[in-house]
Amino acid sequence: MKTPIFQRYDPFVQLIVLMLLGFVSVSLFIGLGNLLIQTLWGLNVMEDLNVLRQYNDPNVVSANKMLLFLQHLGLFVLPPLVFAQLVSVDWKRYLWMQKPTDSRSFGYTVLLMILAMLPINLMVHWNESVQFPEALQWLERVFQAAEAQAAELTRAILADTRWSSLFINLFLIALVPAIGEELMFRAGIQNILRRWTGNHHAAIWISAFLFSSLHFQFYGFLPRMVLGALFGYMLVWSGSIWVPVLAHFINNAAAVCLHFAIAGGVMSPEVEKWGTGIPGQYFALLSGALMIGVIWWWRKSRDGHPIPDANDQTNEEDD
Repeated sequence: MKTPIFQRYDPFVQLIVLMLLGFVSVSLFIGLGNLLIQTLWGLNVMEDLNVLRQYNDPNVVSANKMLLFLQHLGLFVLPPLVFAQLVSVDWKRYLWMQKPTDSRSFGYTVLLMILAMLPINLMVHWNESVQFPEALQWLERVFQAAEAQAAELTRAILADTRWSSLFINLFLIALVPAIGEELMFRAGIQNILRRWTGNHHAAIWISAFLFSSLHFQFYGFLPRMVLGALFGYMLVWSGSIWVPVLAHFINNAAAVCLHFAIAGGVMSPEVEKWGTGIPGQYFALLSGALMIGVIWWWRKSRDGHPIPDANDQTNEEDD
């Protein structure tokens, strides 16, 4: 079998290749999206981007959903799939698509994500409480404006209380990002960084930092980075990309379902503050302590099962 073109290259070069693939791919998909939006709904995004912010128009909301879907495909799903075939003779193995080495990994994952809900809410509260010094007030206003714009789009997408919209949003906001972002950041970037640094802890936290940064939402940066690191460790502990994909899906799906329940009047908006204030913070800290216990038990259950090494993923011999 022919040696993949970038298999022997330095990890830095491979990282650049992956980034370039992402840039080219997402540019093409956004171009396709703009063409489809103009064809289907008569909206000319190229002339005026503000047309996509008229959220009172159902066609605009639909256009945003389709554009979001194409962006995820172009930026997160397609690039790592192509990249893996450029660096490995077994692209599925390179992307950690095998079954978990421990069949109980999915159970640990579900339990951890349930326990993580309150601590994540608390970290969101801490992150939102950050105040900038007077000299950086301009930067704070930039972050707040970007956050408000993202929140407005999210509300528009999740406002529909029809069951059909719930399932569409679960696919669009939970399933597709869970698969795409885990392929890109954990199976792709984290894998490269593991070979580059020789340390899976460094690779996990750097890729988690990049994962959170790329969302361009400062007031959710801390909890998103912590979640990214947790997903990274889940990949290492389980040896399968499907474990962090499940964790990512649970996190996003819980948010979608929560917004659906609030929009339908089934739950109060106050539910979003669970884990903050008093005594909520104590419950969040207790839940965090239980998470540490589950992680310890998961790691203990791996005794005698070596942690998969990302280097093994790229050392295939030429046929």
